[in-house]
Formats: sequence, structure tokens, C-alpha cells
Amino acid sequence: MEQFVSSSTRKIGIIGVGFGAQVHVPGFRSEGWEVAAICSRNREKAQKAGAEAGIDRIYTDPMEIIRRDDLAAVSIITPPGAHHALAIAALKAGKHVLCEKPFALDAGQAKEMLDVAEKSRRTAMVAHEFRHTPQRAYIKQLLDDGYIGKFQLCTIELFLDHYVTDQPRPLTWMAHKSDGGGLLGALGSHYIDGLRFWFGEVASVSGWLATLRPDLVDTATGKKVDAETDDSFLLTLTFKNGGMATMIASFATTPTRGAKIVVMGDDGTLIRSTRRSPTHATTA
Repeated sequence: MEQFVSSSTRKIGIIGVGFGAQVHVPGFRSEGWEVAAICSRNREKAQKAGAEAGIDRIYTDPMEIIRRDDLAAVSIITPPGAHHALAIAALKAGKHVLCEKPFALDAGQAKEMLDVAEKSRRTAMVAHEFRHTPQRAYIKQLLDDGYIGKFQLCTIELFLDHYVTDQPRPLTWMAHKSDGGGLLGALGSHYIDGLRFWFGEVASVSGWLATLRPDLVDTATGKKVDAETDDSFLLTLTFKNGGMATMIASFATTPTRGAKIVVMGDDGTLIRSTRRSPTHATTA
């Protein structure tokens, strides 16, 4: 359920810094919203983000933002493990909600969030902004125009070397299942949304997860630990409207090769390729 927000009440609070400060703050401001508050569990990070963005009201407790009566909406950019509780609290407090992806840890959480959103009569959205990039929007336009005829197959490859390091990389929330880490959720969710945007609802899905480079170091203790989450995945989708898609992705391959999307119809093929220069040499 969506509810119109008048220009006079467009005040929003940002829960989460990093991507929240870099992307969400300027994004909301460009659309005429006043970013009235920002929150991080780490006070120093919150103060730094607030100072750089010119936001005076700084919080370390997200519930303090949610309880503010003068805010029409909140944007949630925390690790995914916190999305469920924060989104439901915000909706019950009468706030509109934009929540980063993946917006829940499992289908049960997702269903509960949907139910609360529908009862609240507030706008609840997932931040799948990639579907609006010029390249993906153009693919959608060409498909809608019948440029390649009837859709049949799509393949996506994404190979980056982000996790290829000489030493174990630092432990972050991305390595924890309880926080919703992993490549499938971080980037795979954007591509799955893109596939649904192009081809319609999914009829069936199968997939495979792998952790090819699990070695991490806990910088607080200096101890080596293993990642709990995936750095590589493979998935196959079929669609109710017909056709199928496959995707294979990894942060653990070298050299980096970027992304390649191929969309095949019965009258032609679309190819979108983003190649990146290798940062590591190949070995025999």
C-alpha cells in the first residue's frame, strides 16, 4: 500500500552510514527531501557522516529516530540482520520505509514485514535502484518493444577479484550468516530483481552456494577465522511468462572480468558487457 507524501512533510531519517551517507543522503536531497537525522551504532562514524553531510542530529539508537514525530519516513541501510525489526518498528510508528536489500533473512521475515506494511497503509519499498540504471532500463525498453522477439534465454556472468588477497582479509558482517552476509544477498539480489523486472515473476528456482576463499582475520583479536557466507553462487530461474535465466558469480576469481549479460529471443540477442582491467595476473 502506498500513501502520497506532501512536499511540506518530506523529512527523513537515515539509519546506517557508509552507503547511507554516500548514496541515500544525496539521493533523497535531490528529490526534495530534508535529511533530518542520521544514525550509526558507532558514534564516531555517525558524527563523521553527519559533519560531512551537514546533518546536525546524530543518533546511535535507531529507535530514537523511529520515535521522532516530525519524520515522515526512514531509510534503513544497516546489515540485513537488523532490517526485520527496524522496518516493522518504523511501520508501526507510522513511518514510510525504504529498506536496503536483501530486506529480510528468510521468507518468514519477509511475509511478516509485508503484512505489517499492508496494515500500516504506509509506503514500504526495497532499494533495488539498479533496475533504474540507464543500461537495464534500456534492456527493458527493447524487450517491451519486441526488439528480439519472444524472450527465451538469459545468461549472466559476474567475476570480480574483491576477495583475492595475499593475506586473509579483515572480518566484517558480510561473513556472518546472522547478519545476512554473502554475495548472493549483496549483489545477487540486485540481479534477481533485474530478471524479474525484465521477464516477470519466477516460476521455479534452483541454486548453489560456495565459499572459495574463506580465510579471514578478526582484527580485534588477530585470530584467523572462516567466513560463514558465500563468495560465489550459481542460480537458475524459470519464469511464468516463459523462458529461463542462469547466473554465475564470484568475488573469489582472478583476474577480474566484470559482468556480462546476454538476453536471447527468437529473433535476436542483446549483449551487455562491462569489462574491467585485471588487478591480479593469471597463473598457470
